[in-house]
Amino acid sequence: MPGNPSGYRPEVTRGRCRSLLSDLVRFLVSGGVTACFDVGTLVALTALGAPLPVATTAAFLIALIVNFATTRLLLGRHSVLGLQRQLRRYLVLLAINYAITILLVVGADGLGLHYLIGKGVAVVTTGCISFVAYRSWVFARPRPGPPDDR
Repeated sequence: MPGNPSGYRPEVTRGRCRSLLSDLVRFLVSGGVTACFDVGTLVALTALGAPLPVATTAAFLIALIVNFATTRLLLGRHSVLGLQRQLRRYLVLLAINYAITILLVVGADGLGLHYLIGKGVAVVTTGCISFVAYRSWVFARPRPGPPDDR
């Protein structure tokens, strides 16, 4: 661009910021819905006498179904062609998030803290990890060129 040796284009930067902000709001809505299902199930099952690891696992599994569906829908990346790839990547992220969640919930309980403190820390931690992974990997917008399994 003449008069702009750095190549900086403010309209591109603004567009990227709007996209990031839009995705963040949608992610937070999906996360809020998911958290309600997750924590609600955890509290209900522990109140019914389920052991904490079982209740945590059941809550996590219900929440993951809600989260995959709502995030995929709200981020607008729900083409049929990408479903299998997105699901495989989501399951890898899920395994990581599950390990973190069990570690923090059961760890908090083992330290004499209320299990919901561990759950709160787990939600924040896995939420941050997930936002980055969803945008850049799981639900990333397709790149031009031949399809592959990046």
